[in-house]
Amino acid sequence: AHLGEMAGDMLAMRAADYVIVETTGRDTAANWKILVEGGIESYHFRVAHRNTIAPLFLDNLSTYRRFGPHMRSVLPRSTLPEMKAQAADERELGKHANVLYTTFPGSQFLMQEDHFVWIRAMPVAPDRTVLTMCTLVPAGDNTQGKRDYWARHHAFTMKTLEEDFVLGEEIQQGLACGANTHLNFGRFEGALSSFNAMVEDMIG
Repeated sequence: AHLGEMAGDMLAMRAADYVIVETTGRDTAANWKILVEGGIESYHFRVAHRNTIAPLFLDNLSTYRRFGPHMRSVLPRSTLPEMKAQAADERELGKHANVLYTTFPGSQFLMQEDHFVWIRAMPVAPDRTVLTMCTLVPAGDNTQGKRDYWARHHAFTMKTLEEDFVLGEEIQQGLACGANTHLNFGRFEGALSSFNAMVEDMIG
């Protein structure tokens, strides 16, 4: 009932068939909403992630859909144009895009081709959030032979997310100085605007 129209997508993850193989925690000096905002658009990839994932994704191209307080974001990889040559019934979005499910208020699920990452945000102060990031893989693929493979995936994801978290902390520091009375979202940040409008509705 809480997930509403997004429940079908979440059930399709078949999370009950997955196991956690790696977990990383981080005490982050930023508001939880800033950290959510960093994951629901790709506008920042070319600059913030130039040394990690930027070459793997199409530049500044993403889409989103709200399901009540929840959101599904699609972040296309550079291989997405290859789908044009495929028949409609042969196309698999998961092979050409990362899909991020943001479930209100505190969890995000980053779906990748053969696993997913669960990001849990626990606000402990207006300017501090405790994060827990877990890499989950199909139980049948949790083998000794693939242990290094999953460890490398988790490490690369954490390296990329760390770039976001550092930026989030810098944004928080900027807000704390009080120089700006308001901030504007750009044309490529529609998901952020929608997310904040939803938060305002929940508060109201």
